[in-house]
Amino acid sequence: MNGLRSMLAGVIGTAVCLAAVGVHATGSSPVYRDLELLGQSLSIVRDAYVDEVDVRMLVDHALRSMVESLDQHSTYLDVQELEVVRQESEGRFGGIGLAVASRNGFITVVAPLEGSPAADAGIRPADIILEINGESTQGMLLRRAVSLLRGPADTQVELRVVRKGTSNDFALSIRRKVITIPSVPYAFVLSGPNGARAGYVRVASFTTSAVSQFRDAMRRVLDEGCTALVIDLRANPGGLLEQAIGVCDILLPEGLPICSTLGAKGARRMEYVSSEPGLAGDLPVVALIDEGSASGAEIVGAALQDSRRGVLVGRSTFGKWTVQEIRELGDGTAVKITTARWFTPKGYCIDRELSTTDTLRVSPSAPHQVGLLPNLLVEDAVSPFPPVELAAAIPAEWIDSLASTVHPPVTEPSLLRVGDELLEGIARRLAAESPLAASDPDSASALSAALVEGSPSVRAFLGGELARRWWGDVGAARHSAVGDTLVQSALAILADPARYNALLDSLAPARIDTLDTVGLE
Repeated sequence: MNGLRSMLAGVIGTAVCLAAVGVHATGSSPVYRDLELLGQSLSIVRDAYVDEVDVRMLVDHALRSMVESLDQHSTYLDVQELEVVRQESEGRFGGIGLAVASRNGFITVVAPLEGSPAADAGIRPADIILEINGESTQGMLLRRAVSLLRGPADTQVELRVVRKGTSNDFALSIRRKVITIPSVPYAFVLSGPNGARAGYVRVASFTTSAVSQFRDAMRRVLDEGCTALVIDLRANPGGLLEQAIGVCDILLPEGLPICSTLGAKGARRMEYVSSEPGLAGDLPVVALIDEGSASGAEIVGAALQDSRRGVLVGRSTFGKWTVQEIRELGDGTAVKITTARWFTPKGYCIDRELSTTDTLRVSPSAPHQVGLLPNLLVEDAVSPFPPVELAAAIPAEWIDSLASTVHPPVTEPSLLRVGDELLEGIARRLAAESPLAASDPDSASALSAALVEGSPSVRAFLGGELARRWWGDVGAARHSAVGDTLVQSALAILADPARYNALLDSLAPARIDTLDTVGLE
């Protein structure tokens, strides 16, 4: 028996269909009648349609339509798609490195993956992709968008993007590469006010090695004598449930609730409780979150917040609180299907797809909310000069050349500062020699003037790019932390025990734009 496809494609009797799905042919079952209609319809199309039809293709479409009608996370996977999913779970695949979702009829960025071509191009969470390779994404199926974004290394993908809160869209040409994503790309100790030493651990995703990488990172910062922890969950699109739970095990004392899941029709309930003593001990913890924090990142954030084990700082999270499982069929294909919703330790499921009257919520009287609310709302400073424009206008070769011919002025990335002389030199080349100057002189002139003005976002972008070339990704992260509003807020909180303790019991108010799905404004 080759599973559901063979059952449908053969059309050799509804008895075979019913046996494959475990339905008894009583003659009165609605399922029996529906399957009989499906078989009859397939036979009519095969035998009576004016042109020759590919029955296997029809079955593929039927399977996709059936599963994808459930929600945006459930889908049918052919052999190639199943392999892509496996590669993703292992943190290696070909593409530009974007986690995307379908919102309000358009493809929207959940988060660019750490160190990916999309991140380097300046793509941000909540950016709306209007076109992929000239094809409009309005009404586009999510799997279609993913297939367009993926591709062999060293090939280009053309995007047209609009940023939430702005009216002008912009074009990007991004070169694909083999994406290899460490779940925990870096960890180091930062100096805070009053001599505090905070271990900073970046958690970018929850692939198969997330727990082992996180444990190693924690041991490194603990060995360096950190007295507090900053866990960065921003732009973390999630991943494997068991890996997120394993990270919670490391952060929480033994015996605290992590989350619970409620399965099909409320019949299966699973409770997850921390089972390790907790490597972090009783060190104070601040976790950084934003609208790109989803799924597994939200599990970790909720476990810290509800147990009063840590303070969440930043902006409300994405709101993906469902669990998917992959069920393989007999011919190498599979169905990825939502099998459960998960709930915070306090009993909330705040998935963006739930209605305000959802009956599966443990606390149905609570007002509906999308995503986790931080204990302290901190907005990043709004840049008048989006880094995406810099990334598109300044050829990487310029920065490569500069980094190779100029010695670093300091030995510590966090001390690196971008001076006026450097800004003016790049501005002159941008206005005269860049591809933008050839195609759009007015825009090149405006960007050049903005460079000379030397806004903090401009200096941070260029400093980060130079630090990356001189000291690698860790150096770029250390440099960025100095001007990072959320990181500096976390350090200030951790240096003030009274404020930290007060924030454990506070909650930022829900913002209107976190309750609605993202669309074009």
